[in-house]
Amino acid sequence: MLLVLEQTSGTSFPSLHTACALVFGGLIFYLAPRLVRRPVFTWVIRSVAVIAVILVAVSRIYLGVHWLSDVLGGLLLGGLLLYPAIVLYHKYASRQEAGDRDAGAA
Repeated sequence: MLLVLEQTSGTSFPSLHTACALVFGGLIFYLAPRLVRRPVFTWVIRSVAVIAVILVAVSRIYLGVHWLSDVLGGLLLGGLLLYPAIVLYHKYASRQEAGDRDAGAA
């Protein structure tokens, strides 16, 4: 039987700890091969990012501060926020590359 042990005055759905962990860990997972040249280090960074997200999600339930549905909602929200973050990164990176090409041509 699973009990929520801590009563808080705020809302619990979705778990914002889980959502933030997914956005941060997801960005690190996505950017690792772009920022690190050695495949071994990329693999290590990606593994740590995935494990961190899983541990945050599980810890919210284990500590009794969220229900499973709250954590799943946090993962969904995090995924919905991660996608635009990656799109914004691509827009910024393409502008940087275009600026570098223009500066090199001058």
